[in-house]
Amino acid sequence: MEKKAKALLIPLASEVVPEELTLELLKEIARKSKTANAVAFEIIPEIINERNLEREISLINSLVKDFNCIILMHLTGGTSKLALEILVNLTQTKPFAIWAHGSFNSLASAFNTKLKVQSLLNVSIPLPIIYEDIKALEEFALLAEAVDYVYQSHKILLIGPTTGIRVPKGYHVTQSLRLRNLLKPAKEEEVMEVFERIKKWLPSEEISNNEEIIKALTIYINIKKILASLSEKKKGTKLATIECYNLMKYFNVAPCLAVSLLLDDGYIITCQRDIPSLFGFLLLKKITGQSIWLADISKILWEDRVVVFSHSCADPKLAVSDDKIVIKKHPLKGVYATLYVPLKVGIDVTIVQVDILKNELIWFEGKIVGPDKPYENIETTQASVKLSERDFINLMNKNVGSHFLLVYGRWGKTIDKVNELLKQVNILRELKGR
Repeated sequence: MEKKAKALLIPLASEVVPEELTLELLKEIARKSKTANAVAFEIIPEIINERNLEREISLINSLVKDFNCIILMHLTGGTSKLALEILVNLTQTKPFAIWAHGSFNSLASAFNTKLKVQSLLNVSIPLPIIYEDIKALEEFALLAEAVDYVYQSHKILLIGPTTGIRVPKGYHVTQSLRLRNLLKPAKEEEVMEVFERIKKWLPSEEISNNEEIIKALTIYINIKKILASLSEKKKGTKLATIECYNLMKYFNVAPCLAVSLLLDDGYIITCQRDIPSLFGFLLLKKITGQSIWLADISKILWEDRVVVFSHSCADPKLAVSDDKIVIKKHPLKGVYATLYVPLKVGIDVTIVQVDILKNELIWFEGKIVGPDKPYENIETTQASVKLSERDFINLMNKNVGSHFLLVYGRWGKTIDKVNELLKQVNILRELKGR
């Protein structure tokens, strides 16, 4: 089984404690770490002490770029100064945690390190202390891998005008594409191949040759070609955002079906040039491994504490059943093609927004309760979500005005842990000026 995350374990020990004891302890840690299913733990070859500290810091800096996180392992007491020196001299910012155990004053040193780091930075920085538990280490490393990944340099394909967009730190618009370029004619065999894929969703054979349907498929083919080409030239480019309304206004075609098919292919793409939501989309997909739905609030049923979300793009994998998906006209413009994806009713859902000022996720939890019949005059795919009183009030008060991201399941507690790591990395990046 391929390991998802890589964690660098840095053992620290005082020379006061006999070396044979710390070596025996390290062997036990190494044995336990090999039981982790999803994380590759690697221990640096030599236990760090006062004598070899400078040399080992150079080694750590040569290794750390290949890891998602670092774990400072206090094998003994008297090691908080060692930990602080390592953190201060790291050349790359990675999520990190402290590990401790119940002997040799290890735990006291772990708490001391936390205090010294916060005193040095003069700010309250999240710094998890993990006590003896390898499973907890594995959980931390997996979340750290997601945070480390979203903070890597990501290239974004922007389809539409570049004016007025907001780009999160570390993200770069690699190419801007005019909307008219999306309508460049595709080969007939390319169109027919995609048509075979989507014909089961057409409401009737009569619209199979509709010019708008052909346009919608052409948009999908052209965007996918560009993204595939960029992925070859610039490793990992699978992010895009598109200006939808101008396509409908000036070219009489809705790109929603094209966006839905790209989501189904594994690309991450948002509408209305919403680049900040790409950050949340990418992070949520990493954390949950699930398809994500980007949507707006369209209705509020105050007495029932129900919020109706809608959007005309949706990953087909979100559907309760593939045979219930239908291609429709856009409800606001009356042109093809959008995708009606009936979501699962009676299932828990987490609703997320990206706070771009804090670089964190705001979350609310609820349950999809409908609608029994789609509402008119809002976007095609819809979800009526019932919230607790607390989450309903928070949603009304904490709404930061961007799109919402919905994912099946209750992920709030996990997102809280991720937000702690995001805050940790943000603080360290700002202090290091990167």
